[in-house]
Amino acid sequence: MEALVELFVVWTSVLVPLLAMWAIATIYMHKPNHPGIAVESLFLFVLLIVSAATLRTVVVNDGCWLVHSTSLSAMILAGVMRRPLDQSSDSLLIG
Repeated sequence: MEALVELFVVWTSVLVPLLAMWAIATIYMHKPNHPGIAVESLFLFVLLIVSAATLRTVVVNDGCWLVHSTSLSAMILAGVMRRPLDQSSDSLLIG
């Protein structure tokens, strides 16, 4: 069991950025005409996992804290920059 935990700790430095890139790619490749509740829920779930891993990395003072913090900030920016799927560009114009 200790070997499994140690293996997980070693691989988190690579898993967190890969998981973040996968979630960003998933949310941006989603088609705008289909309901996106599952994709957005998955993105939020991955965002929570990346947040927890980043918090753990910072608290433990692990060497990959910068990579995890960058992955978390990229996910936050990607989530903010993504327009809601049910809005078109015409509905955003006033007048």
